[in-house]
Amino acid sequence: MGRGEATPRGRELSLARYLLAAGVLWSLAMAASLAWNLHQSHHAFLELALVEARSAFQKDLLYRRWNALRGGVYVEADAATPPNPWLAGVPGRDVETTDGRHLTLISPAYMTRQVHELGAARSEPTGHITSRRPLRPGNAADPWEEAALLRLEAGATEVQEEQEEAGGDHLRFMGRLLVEERCLRCHAAQGYEVGQVRGGISVDVPLGPYLVAERRQAWHLAGWHALLWALGAAGLVLGGRRLALRVAEREAALASLHEAERQLARARRLEAIGQLAGGLAHDLNNALAPILTHAGAALEDAPSGSELREDMASVVESALRARGLVRRLLAFARRQPMEVGPLDLSEVVSALAPMLRDAAGRRVTLELALARDLPPVEADRGQVETLLVNLASNGRDAMAGGGTFRVATAAVELDGPAARALELQPGRHVSLTVSDTGAGMTPEVLAHVFEPFFTTKEVGAGSGLGLASVHGVVQQLGGAIEVESAPGRGATFRVLLPAGQRGAPRAYDGSEPPPSASSEAATRSQSE
Repeated sequence: MGRGEATPRGRELSLARYLLAAGVLWSLAMAASLAWNLHQSHHAFLELALVEARSAFQKDLLYRRWNALRGGVYVEADAATPPNPWLAGVPGRDVETTDGRHLTLISPAYMTRQVHELGAARSEPTGHITSRRPLRPGNAADPWEEAALLRLEAGATEVQEEQEEAGGDHLRFMGRLLVEERCLRCHAAQGYEVGQVRGGISVDVPLGPYLVAERRQAWHLAGWHALLWALGAAGLVLGGRRLALRVAEREAALASLHEAERQLARARRLEAIGQLAGGLAHDLNNALAPILTHAGAALEDAPSGSELREDMASVVESALRARGLVRRLLAFARRQPMEVGPLDLSEVVSALAPMLRDAAGRRVTLELALARDLPPVEADRGQVETLLVNLASNGRDAMAGGGTFRVATAAVELDGPAARALELQPGRHVSLTVSDTGAGMTPEVLAHVFEPFFTTKEVGAGSGLGLASVHGVVQQLGGAIEVESAPGRGATFRVLLPAGQRGAPRAYDGSEPPPSASSEAATRSQSE
Protein backbone atom coordinates (compact mmCIF):
# COMPACT_ATOMS: atom_id res chain seq x y z
CA MET A 1 0.00 0.00 0.00
CA GLY A 2 1.41 3.38 -0.99
CA ARG A 3 2.32 5.98 1.54
CA GLY A 4 -0.50 8.33 0.57
CA GLU A 5 -3.11 5.59 0.15
CA ALA A 6 -5.65 5.47 2.96
CA THR A 7 -6.76 2.22 4.50
CA PRO A 8 -10.46 1.22 4.32
CA ARG A 9 -10.69 1.75 8.07
CA GLY A 10 -9.19 5.23 7.70
CA ARG A 11 -11.62 6.12 4.93
CA GLU A 12 -14.55 4.97 7.08
CA LEU A 13 -13.36 7.10 10.01
CA SER A 14 -12.88 10.14 7.79
CA LEU A 15 -16.31 9.75 6.23
CA ALA A 16 -17.85 9.25 9.67
CA ARG A 17 -16.24 12.51 10.87
CA TYR A 18 -17.62 14.43 7.88
CA LEU A 19 -21.08 12.98 8.43
CA LEU A 20 -20.91 13.78 12.14
CA ALA A 21 -19.93 17.39 11.40
CA ALA A 22 -22.73 17.71 8.85
CA GLY A 23 -25.19 16.23 11.34
CA VAL A 24 -24.12 18.70 14.04
CA LEU A 25 -24.47 21.65 11.65
CA TRP A 26 -27.89 20.42 10.51
CA SER A 27 -29.02 19.99 14.13
CA LEU A 28 -27.81 23.50 15.01
CA ALA A 29 -29.61 24.94 11.98
CA MET A 30 -32.85 23.22 12.95
CA ALA A 31 -32.48 24.34 16.58
CA ALA A 32 -31.88 27.94 15.47
CA SER A 33 -34.87 27.78 13.11
CA LEU A 34 -37.08 26.40 15.87
CA ALA A 35 -35.95 29.10 18.31
CA TRP A 36 -36.62 31.82 15.71
CA ASN A 37 -40.05 30.44 14.85
CA LEU A 38 -40.97 30.14 18.53
CA HIS A 39 -39.90 33.77 19.04
CA GLN A 40 -41.96 34.85 16.04
CA SER A 41 -44.92 32.82 17.30
CA HIS A 42 -44.71 34.49 20.71
CA HIS A 43 -44.48 37.89 19.05
CA ALA A 44 -47.53 37.07 16.87
CA PHE A 45 -49.65 36.12 19.90
CA LEU A 46 -48.56 39.29 21.69
CA GLU A 47 -49.70 41.23 18.63
CA LEU A 48 -53.10 39.56 18.89
CA ALA A 49 -53.33 40.54 22.56
CA LEU A 50 -52.26 44.07 21.59
CA VAL A 51 -55.05 44.19 18.99
CA GLU A 52 -57.51 43.23 21.73
CA ALA A 53 -56.14 45.96 24.02
CA ARG A 54 -56.33 48.58 21.27
CA SER A 55 -59.90 47.51 20.47
CA ALA A 56 -60.89 47.94 24.14
CA PHE A 57 -59.24 51.36 24.23
CA GLN A 58 -60.94 52.49 21.01
CA LYS A 59 -64.30 51.28 22.35
CA ASP A 60 -63.76 53.39 25.47
CA LEU A 61 -62.95 56.42 23.31
CA LEU A 62 -66.11 55.95 21.25
CA TYR A 63 -68.60 55.85 24.11
CA ARG A 64 -66.66 58.63 25.92
CA ARG A 65 -66.93 60.78 22.79
CA TRP A 66 -70.64 59.93 22.48
CA ASN A 67 -71.12 61.02 26.10
CA ALA A 68 -69.06 64.20 25.68
CA LEU A 69 -70.87 65.21 22.49
CA ARG A 70 -74.10 65.23 24.49
CA GLY A 71 -72.62 67.14 27.43
CA GLY A 72 -72.98 64.09 29.64
CA VAL A 73 -75.99 61.90 30.23
CA TYR A 74 -78.41 61.66 33.12
CA VAL A 75 -79.27 58.43 34.89
CA GLU A 76 -81.35 57.72 37.96
CA ALA A 77 -79.21 58.02 41.06
CA ASP A 78 -78.99 54.94 43.26
CA ALA A 79 -76.52 53.12 45.49
CA ALA A 80 -74.57 51.79 42.49
CA THR A 81 -74.54 55.20 40.76
CA PRO A 82 -74.48 57.93 43.39
CA PRO A 83 -74.02 61.62 42.42
CA ASN A 84 -70.39 62.21 41.45
CA PRO A 85 -68.83 64.37 44.22
CA TRP A 86 -66.10 65.53 41.81
CA LEU A 87 -68.80 67.19 39.70
CA ALA A 88 -70.32 69.09 42.60
CA GLY A 89 -69.31 72.43 41.07
CA VAL A 90 -70.81 71.66 37.68
CA PRO A 91 -74.18 73.36 37.20
CA GLY A 92 -77.07 70.95 36.66
CA ARG A 93 -75.34 67.94 38.16
CA ASP A 94 -78.59 66.82 39.82
CA VAL A 95 -82.13 67.31 38.48
CA GLU A 96 -85.63 66.28 39.49
CA THR A 97 -88.06 64.93 36.90
CA THR A 98 -91.70 65.89 36.83
CA ASP A 99 -92.58 62.50 38.24
CA GLY A 100 -90.23 62.99 41.21
CA ARG A 101 -87.23 60.88 40.10
CA HIS A 102 -83.73 62.07 41.07
CA LEU A 103 -81.33 62.09 38.09
CA THR A 104 -77.58 62.69 38.28
CA LEU A 105 -75.09 63.70 35.56
CA ILE A 106 -72.78 60.96 34.27
CA SER A 107 -69.58 62.39 32.76
CA PRO A 108 -67.40 60.45 30.27
CA ALA A 109 -64.92 59.61 33.05
CA TYR A 110 -67.70 58.42 35.39
CA MET A 111 -69.17 56.25 32.58
CA THR A 112 -65.74 54.83 31.72
CA ARG A 113 -65.06 53.88 35.34
CA GLN A 114 -68.40 52.08 35.72
CA VAL A 115 -67.91 50.20 32.43
CA HIS A 116 -64.44 49.09 33.58
CA GLU A 117 -65.84 47.88 36.91
CA LEU A 118 -68.52 45.89 35.05
CA GLY A 119 -65.89 44.32 32.76
CA ALA A 120 -63.68 43.33 35.72
CA ALA A 121 -66.62 41.55 37.33
CA ARG A 122 -67.03 39.47 34.14
CA SER A 123 -63.31 38.45 33.94
CA GLU A 124 -62.77 40.47 30.78
CA PRO A 125 -59.73 42.66 29.99
CA THR A 126 -59.79 45.36 32.65
CA GLY A 127 -59.33 49.07 32.15
CA HIS A 128 -58.37 51.99 34.35
CA ILE A 129 -58.75 55.66 33.51
CA THR A 130 -55.86 57.54 35.07
CA SER A 131 -54.02 60.85 35.10
CA ARG A 132 -51.04 62.48 36.76
CA ARG A 133 -53.44 65.14 38.13
CA PRO A 134 -56.64 63.20 38.84
CA LEU A 135 -59.71 64.79 40.38
CA ARG A 136 -60.65 61.46 41.93
CA PRO A 137 -57.96 59.79 44.08
CA GLY A 138 -59.04 56.39 42.77
CA ASN A 139 -57.84 57.44 39.33
CA ALA A 140 -54.28 57.92 40.55
CA ALA A 141 -51.63 56.13 38.49
CA ASP A 142 -49.65 53.12 39.74
CA PRO A 143 -45.87 53.05 39.08
CA TRP A 144 -46.21 51.49 35.63
CA GLU A 145 -49.00 53.88 34.66
CA GLU A 146 -46.95 56.81 35.94
CA ALA A 147 -44.05 55.85 33.68
CA ALA A 148 -46.43 55.30 30.75
CA LEU A 149 -48.03 58.75 31.25
CA LEU A 150 -44.61 60.38 31.17
CA ARG A 151 -43.90 58.67 27.84
CA LEU A 152 -47.28 59.78 26.46
CA GLU A 153 -46.57 63.39 27.51
CA ALA A 154 -43.20 63.06 25.78
CA GLY A 155 -44.92 62.32 22.47
CA ALA A 156 -45.78 58.60 22.42
CA THR A 157 -49.27 57.74 21.18
CA GLU A 158 -49.44 54.44 23.09
CA VAL A 159 -47.38 52.32 25.48
CA GLN A 160 -47.43 48.54 25.90
CA GLU A 161 -45.42 46.02 27.91
CA GLU A 162 -45.61 42.31 28.79
CA GLN A 163 -45.45 41.75 32.55
CA GLU A 164 -45.15 38.64 34.69
CA GLU A 165 -47.30 38.70 37.81
CA ALA A 166 -48.29 36.23 40.48
CA GLY A 167 -51.63 35.60 38.79
CA GLY A 168 -50.06 35.00 35.39
CA ASP A 169 -48.64 36.97 32.48
CA HIS A 170 -50.40 40.15 31.37
CA LEU A 171 -50.13 42.67 28.57
CA ARG A 172 -50.41 46.22 29.87
CA PHE A 173 -51.42 48.89 27.39
CA MET A 174 -52.12 52.60 27.70
CA GLY A 175 -53.55 54.98 25.10
CA ARG A 176 -53.54 58.73 25.58
CA LEU A 177 -56.50 61.01 26.28
CA LEU A 178 -56.19 64.48 24.71
CA VAL A 179 -58.00 67.54 26.01
CA GLU A 180 -60.88 68.62 23.76
CA GLU A 181 -63.04 71.74 24.01
CA ARG A 182 -65.92 69.89 25.62
CA CYS A 183 -63.57 68.45 28.27
CA LEU A 184 -63.02 71.92 29.77
CA ARG A 185 -66.54 71.95 31.23
CA CYS A 186 -65.29 69.67 34.01
CA HIS A 187 -61.50 70.14 33.88
CA ALA A 188 -60.97 73.83 33.11
CA ALA A 189 -60.16 74.48 36.76
CA GLN A 190 -57.14 72.13 36.49
CA GLY A 191 -55.47 74.43 33.97
CA TYR A 192 -55.61 72.12 30.96
CA GLU A 193 -55.54 73.46 27.42
CA VAL A 194 -56.99 71.94 24.29
CA GLY A 195 -54.60 69.38 22.74
CA GLN A 196 -52.69 68.59 25.93
CA VAL A 197 -52.34 65.04 27.26
CA ARG A 198 -54.79 64.97 30.14
CA GLY A 199 -54.24 61.31 31.02
CA GLY A 200 -54.77 57.85 29.58
CA ILE A 201 -56.78 54.66 29.72
CA SER A 202 -54.82 51.67 30.94
CA VAL A 203 -55.95 48.28 29.63
CA ASP A 204 -54.80 44.99 31.25
CA VAL A 205 -55.17 41.89 28.99
CA PRO A 206 -54.56 38.46 30.64
CA LEU A 207 -52.25 36.42 28.40
CA GLY A 208 -53.33 33.00 29.72
CA PRO A 209 -55.56 32.03 26.74
CA TYR A 210 -52.95 33.34 24.30
CA LEU A 211 -50.18 31.37 26.02
CA VAL A 212 -52.28 28.18 25.78
CA ALA A 213 -52.65 28.71 22.03
CA GLU A 214 -48.96 29.61 21.82
CA ARG A 215 -47.92 26.38 23.54
CA ARG A 216 -50.12 24.42 21.15
CA GLN A 217 -48.46 26.21 18.23
CA ALA A 218 -45.06 25.52 19.78
CA TRP A 219 -45.79 21.78 19.81
CA HIS A 220 -46.77 21.94 16.14
CA LEU A 221 -43.60 23.85 15.29
CA ALA A 222 -41.48 21.43 17.30
CA GLY A 223 -43.13 18.48 15.54
CA TRP A 224 -42.53 19.90 12.07
CA HIS A 225 -38.94 20.78 12.89
CA ALA A 226 -38.40 17.30 14.31
CA LEU A 227 -39.77 15.85 11.07
CA LEU A 228 -37.52 18.11 8.98
CA TRP A 229 -34.56 17.21 11.17
CA ALA A 230 -35.32 13.50 10.79
CA LEU A 231 -35.65 13.85 7.00
CA GLY A 232 -32.37 15.75 6.84
CA ALA A 233 -30.65 13.24 9.09
CA ALA A 234 -32.03 10.41 6.96
CA GLY A 235 -30.74 12.20 3.87
CA LEU A 236 -27.30 12.50 5.43
CA VAL A 237 -27.32 8.85 6.42
CA LEU A 238 -28.51 7.68 3.01
CA GLY A 239 -26.09 9.99 1.24
CA GLY A 240 -23.29 8.76 3.46
CA ARG A 241 -24.18 5.19 2.72
CA ARG A 242 -24.21 5.81 -1.01
CA LEU A 243 -20.86 7.53 -0.76
CA ALA A 244 -19.50 4.74 1.39
CA LEU A 245 -20.67 2.19 -1.18
CA ARG A 246 -18.86 4.05 -3.96
CA VAL A 247 -15.70 4.51 -1.90
CA ALA A 248 -15.71 0.86 -0.88
CA GLU A 249 -16.41 -0.47 -4.37
CA ARG A 250 -13.40 -2.75 -4.47
CA GLU A 251 -14.14 -4.16 -1.00
CA ALA A 252 -17.77 -4.78 -2.01
CA ALA A 253 -16.69 -6.61 -5.17
CA LEU A 254 -14.38 -8.82 -3.14
CA ALA A 255 -17.12 -9.51 -0.59
CA SER A 256 -19.47 -10.38 -3.45
CA LEU A 257 -16.99 -12.90 -4.77
CA HIS A 258 -16.64 -14.48 -1.35
CA GLU A 259 -20.43 -14.64 -1.00
CA ALA A 260 -20.74 -16.35 -4.38
CA GLU A 261 -18.19 -18.92 -3.27
CA ARG A 262 -20.14 -19.52 -0.08
CA GLN A 263 -23.40 -19.90 -2.01
CA LEU A 264 -21.78 -22.40 -4.37
CA ALA A 265 -20.45 -24.40 -1.45
CA ARG A 266 -23.91 -24.31 0.18
CA ALA A 267 -25.58 -25.49 -3.03
CA ARG A 268 -23.15 -28.37 -3.32
CA ARG A 269 -23.67 -29.24 0.32
CA LEU A 270 -27.47 -29.26 -0.10
CA GLU A 271 -27.13 -31.38 -3.22
CA ALA A 272 -25.01 -33.88 -1.29
CA ILE A 273 -27.52 -33.86 1.57
CA GLY A 274 -30.34 -34.41 -0.92
CA GLN A 275 -28.58 -37.37 -2.50
CA LEU A 276 -27.86 -38.85 0.91
CA ALA A 277 -31.44 -38.23 2.09
CA GLY A 278 -32.90 -39.77 -1.08
CA GLY A 279 -30.79 -42.92 -0.82
CA LEU A 280 -31.42 -43.24 2.89
CA ALA A 281 -35.15 -42.76 2.41
CA HIS A 282 -35.36 -45.52 -0.21
CA ASP A 283 -33.46 -47.90 2.07
CA LEU A 284 -35.69 -47.03 5.02
CA ASN A 285 -38.79 -47.43 2.90
CA ASN A 286 -37.68 -50.91 1.85
CA ALA A 287 -37.01 -51.80 5.50
CA LEU A 288 -40.37 -50.46 6.64
CA ALA A 289 -42.45 -52.30 4.03
CA PRO A 290 -42.22 -55.79 5.61
CA ILE A 291 -42.62 -54.31 9.10
CA LEU A 292 -45.89 -52.64 8.13
CA THR A 293 -47.07 -55.76 6.26
CA HIS A 294 -46.43 -58.29 9.02
CA ALA A 295 -47.35 -55.96 11.89
CA GLY A 296 -50.58 -55.06 10.12
CA ALA A 297 -51.42 -58.71 9.62
CA ALA A 298 -50.60 -59.50 13.25
CA LEU A 299 -52.76 -56.55 14.35
CA GLU A 300 -55.76 -57.90 12.42
CA ASP A 301 -55.31 -61.42 13.83
CA ALA A 302 -54.71 -60.35 17.44
CA PRO A 303 -57.69 -60.70 19.82
CA SER A 304 -59.47 -57.46 20.65
CA GLY A 305 -58.27 -55.92 23.92
CA SER A 306 -55.24 -58.18 24.19
CA GLU A 307 -51.75 -56.99 25.08
CA LEU A 308 -50.50 -58.33 21.72
CA ARG A 309 -52.99 -56.14 19.83
CA GLU A 310 -51.84 -53.08 21.76
CA ASP A 311 -48.19 -53.91 21.00
CA MET A 312 -48.90 -54.46 17.30
CA ALA A 313 -50.88 -51.19 17.14
CA SER A 314 -47.89 -49.39 18.65
CA VAL A 315 -45.59 -51.01 16.07
CA VAL A 316 -47.87 -50.00 13.18
CA GLU A 317 -48.17 -46.44 14.50
CA SER A 318 -44.38 -46.12 14.87
CA ALA A 319 -43.82 -47.56 11.39
CA LEU A 320 -46.35 -45.14 9.90
CA ARG A 321 -44.58 -42.28 11.67
CA ALA A 322 -41.29 -43.46 10.26
CA ARG A 323 -42.83 -43.70 6.78
CA GLY A 324 -43.99 -40.08 7.16
CA LEU A 325 -40.38 -39.08 7.84
CA VAL A 326 -39.32 -41.05 4.76
CA ARG A 327 -41.82 -39.16 2.65
CA ARG A 328 -40.53 -35.84 3.95
CA LEU A 329 -37.00 -36.88 3.09
CA LEU A 330 -38.09 -37.91 -0.40
CA ALA A 331 -40.02 -34.68 -0.86
CA PHE A 332 -36.97 -32.68 0.18
CA ALA A 333 -34.76 -34.70 -2.17
CA ARG A 334 -37.44 -34.45 -4.90
CA ARG A 335 -37.26 -38.19 -5.45
CA GLN A 336 -40.66 -39.19 -4.20
CA PRO A 337 -42.57 -41.06 -6.92
CA MET A 338 -45.68 -39.21 -7.95
CA GLU A 339 -49.05 -40.32 -9.24
CA VAL A 340 -49.97 -37.13 -11.06
CA GLY A 341 -53.58 -36.55 -12.03
CA PRO A 342 -56.15 -33.78 -12.16
CA LEU A 343 -57.15 -32.61 -8.69
CA ASP A 344 -59.77 -30.21 -7.37
CA LEU A 345 -57.91 -28.56 -4.48
CA SER A 346 -61.16 -27.58 -2.76
CA GLU A 347 -62.24 -31.24 -2.74
CA VAL A 348 -58.84 -32.33 -1.40
CA VAL A 349 -59.00 -29.80 1.45
CA SER A 350 -62.62 -30.67 2.23
CA ALA A 351 -61.84 -34.40 2.44
CA LEU A 352 -58.78 -33.74 4.59
CA ALA A 353 -60.56 -31.27 6.93
CA PRO A 354 -60.98 -33.72 9.88
CA MET A 355 -57.30 -34.62 9.70
CA LEU A 356 -56.34 -30.94 9.52
CA ARG A 357 -58.37 -30.30 12.64
CA ASP A 358 -56.61 -33.18 14.34
CA ALA A 359 -53.18 -31.92 13.19
CA ALA A 360 -53.93 -28.34 14.26
CA GLY A 361 -54.91 -29.36 17.79
CA ARG A 362 -57.89 -28.86 20.08
CA ARG A 363 -57.16 -25.20 20.90
CA VAL A 364 -57.08 -24.18 17.25
CA THR A 365 -60.19 -23.33 15.23
CA LEU A 366 -60.15 -24.46 11.61
CA GLU A 367 -61.79 -22.16 9.06
CA LEU A 368 -62.33 -23.13 5.41
CA ALA A 369 -62.97 -20.72 2.54
CA LEU A 370 -63.09 -23.05 -0.45
CA ALA A 371 -64.00 -21.87 -3.94
CA ARG A 372 -66.32 -23.99 -6.05
CA ASP A 373 -65.74 -25.02 -9.65
CA LEU A 374 -62.00 -24.58 -9.44
CA PRO A 375 -59.95 -25.46 -12.51
CA PRO A 376 -58.02 -28.70 -11.92
CA VAL A 377 -54.32 -28.87 -11.16
CA GLU A 378 -52.02 -31.69 -12.23
CA ALA A 379 -50.62 -32.99 -8.93
CA ASP A 380 -50.11 -36.00 -6.72
CA ARG A 381 -52.86 -36.20 -4.10
CA GLY A 382 -50.59 -37.67 -1.47
CA GLN A 383 -48.08 -34.88 -1.90
CA VAL A 384 -50.78 -32.22 -1.64
CA GLU A 385 -52.10 -33.86 1.53
CA THR A 386 -48.55 -33.99 2.92
CA LEU A 387 -48.15 -30.30 2.13
CA LEU A 388 -51.39 -29.40 3.91
CA VAL A 389 -50.69 -31.45 7.01
CA ASN A 390 -47.16 -30.08 7.32
CA LEU A 391 -48.51 -26.50 7.15
CA ALA A 392 -51.21 -27.39 9.69
CA SER A 393 -48.59 -28.81 12.05
CA ASN A 394 -46.45 -25.71 11.60
CA GLY A 395 -49.45 -23.48 12.41
CA ARG A 396 -50.30 -25.57 15.46
CA ASP A 397 -46.79 -25.15 16.85
CA ALA A 398 -47.03 -21.38 16.31
CA MET A 399 -50.34 -21.19 18.24
CA ALA A 400 -49.50 -22.82 21.55
CA GLY A 401 -52.19 -20.77 23.29
CA GLY A 402 -54.82 -21.38 20.64
CA GLY A 403 -55.94 -19.41 17.60
CA THR A 404 -57.42 -19.74 14.14
CA PHE A 405 -56.07 -21.82 11.25
CA ARG A 406 -57.55 -20.85 7.89
CA VAL A 407 -57.38 -22.63 4.54
CA ALA A 408 -58.67 -20.94 1.39
CA THR A 409 -58.66 -21.81 -2.31
CA ALA A 410 -59.24 -19.56 -5.31
CA ALA A 411 -58.61 -19.27 -9.02
CA VAL A 412 -56.20 -16.48 -9.94
CA GLU A 413 -54.94 -15.04 -13.19
CA LEU A 414 -51.24 -14.07 -13.22
CA ASP A 415 -50.09 -11.43 -15.67
CA GLY A 416 -46.55 -11.21 -16.99
CA PRO A 417 -44.88 -9.19 -14.19
CA ALA A 418 -46.60 -11.13 -11.39
CA ALA A 419 -45.70 -14.46 -12.97
CA ARG A 420 -42.07 -13.46 -13.54
CA ALA A 421 -41.74 -12.39 -9.91
CA LEU A 422 -42.74 -15.93 -8.86
CA GLU A 423 -40.82 -17.63 -11.70
CA LEU A 424 -44.08 -18.98 -13.16
CA GLN A 425 -45.70 -18.84 -16.56
CA PRO A 426 -48.41 -16.21 -17.06
CA GLY A 427 -51.95 -17.54 -17.13
CA ARG A 428 -54.49 -19.19 -14.91
CA HIS A 429 -53.41 -20.68 -11.59
CA VAL A 430 -55.02 -22.08 -8.46
CA SER A 431 -54.02 -20.61 -5.11
CA LEU A 432 -53.99 -22.51 -1.84
CA THR A 433 -53.65 -20.07 1.06
CA VAL A 434 -52.93 -21.34 4.57
CA SER A 435 -52.75 -18.83 7.43
CA ASP A 436 -52.57 -18.87 11.21
CA THR A 437 -52.87 -16.32 14.00
CA GLY A 438 -49.77 -17.48 15.82
CA ALA A 439 -46.65 -15.75 17.09
CA GLY A 440 -45.35 -14.96 13.61
CA MET A 441 -41.73 -14.90 12.45
CA THR A 442 -38.99 -12.30 12.54
CA PRO A 443 -37.37 -11.25 9.24
CA GLU A 444 -34.29 -13.28 10.20
CA VAL A 445 -36.30 -16.48 10.67
CA LEU A 446 -38.37 -15.73 7.55
CA ALA A 447 -35.19 -15.63 5.44
CA HIS A 448 -34.35 -19.27 6.35
CA VAL A 449 -37.84 -20.72 6.75
CA PHE A 450 -37.57 -23.17 3.80
CA GLU A 451 -33.99 -24.27 4.48
CA PRO A 452 -33.61 -27.97 5.38
CA PHE A 453 -32.91 -28.79 9.02
CA PHE A 454 -33.51 -25.15 10.03
CA THR A 455 -35.82 -24.98 13.05
CA THR A 456 -36.49 -22.65 15.97
CA LYS A 457 -37.86 -25.46 18.10
CA GLU A 458 -36.05 -27.12 20.95
CA VAL A 459 -33.79 -30.08 20.33
CA GLY A 460 -35.95 -33.15 19.68
CA ALA A 461 -39.11 -31.10 19.03
CA GLY A 462 -38.71 -30.92 15.25
CA SER A 463 -36.52 -32.16 12.39
CA GLY A 464 -36.53 -28.93 10.38
CA LEU A 465 -37.78 -30.81 7.31
CA GLY A 466 -41.48 -29.89 7.41
CA LEU A 467 -41.38 -26.58 5.53
CA ALA A 468 -38.38 -27.73 3.48
CA SER A 469 -40.46 -30.66 2.22
CA VAL A 470 -43.37 -28.28 1.52
CA HIS A 471 -41.07 -26.19 -0.62
CA GLY A 472 -39.78 -29.32 -2.34
CA VAL A 473 -43.31 -30.55 -3.13
CA VAL A 474 -44.34 -27.18 -4.58
CA GLN A 475 -41.23 -27.01 -6.71
CA GLN A 476 -41.76 -30.59 -7.87
CA LEU A 477 -45.32 -29.71 -8.94
CA GLY A 478 -44.07 -26.74 -10.96
CA GLY A 479 -45.62 -24.16 -8.65
CA ALA A 480 -44.43 -21.40 -6.33
CA ILE A 481 -44.85 -20.61 -2.65
CA GLU A 482 -44.62 -17.27 -0.87
CA VAL A 483 -44.91 -16.45 2.82
CA GLU A 484 -45.83 -13.32 4.75
CA SER A 485 -45.28 -13.01 8.49
CA ALA A 486 -44.35 -10.59 11.24
CA PRO A 487 -43.91 -10.99 15.00
CA GLY A 488 -47.32 -11.10 16.66
CA ARG A 489 -49.21 -11.13 13.35
CA GLY A 490 -49.22 -14.81 12.44
CA ALA A 491 -48.07 -16.29 9.14
CA THR A 492 -49.65 -16.77 5.71
CA PHE A 493 -48.39 -19.31 3.18
CA ARG A 494 -49.67 -18.98 -0.40
CA VAL A 495 -49.14 -21.84 -2.83
CA LEU A 496 -49.72 -21.25 -6.54
CA LEU A 497 -50.07 -24.22 -8.88
CA PRO A 498 -50.64 -24.04 -12.66
CA ALA A 499 -54.16 -24.93 -13.70
CA GLY A 500 -54.29 -28.19 -15.69
CA GLN A 501 -56.03 -28.76 -19.03
CA ARG A 502 -58.01 -31.90 -18.19
CA GLY A 503 -61.16 -31.93 -16.12
CA ALA A 504 -61.04 -33.04 -12.52
CA PRO A 505 -62.66 -36.39 -11.76
CA ARG A 506 -65.05 -34.80 -9.25
CA ALA A 507 -65.85 -31.15 -8.67
CA TYR A 508 -66.08 -29.81 -5.13
CA ASP A 509 -69.72 -29.18 -4.14
CA GLY A 510 -69.18 -27.66 -0.68
CA SER A 511 -69.66 -30.81 1.42
CA GLU A 512 -67.05 -32.24 3.80
CA PRO A 513 -67.17 -36.06 3.67
CA PRO A 514 -65.18 -37.87 6.36
CA PRO A 515 -61.90 -39.38 5.14
CA SER A 516 -61.40 -43.12 4.87
CA ALA A 517 -59.44 -45.07 7.44
CA SER A 518 -56.53 -45.56 5.05
CA SER A 519 -56.45 -41.85 4.30
CA GLU A 520 -56.49 -41.08 8.03
CA ALA A 521 -53.59 -43.44 8.68
CA ALA A 522 -51.59 -42.04 5.79
CA THR A 523 -52.25 -38.49 6.86
CA ARG A 524 -51.26 -39.24 10.45
CA SER A 525 -48.00 -40.73 9.24
CA GLN A 526 -47.31 -37.62 7.15
CA SER A 527 -47.94 -35.26 10.06
CA GLU A 528 -45.56 -37.01 12.43
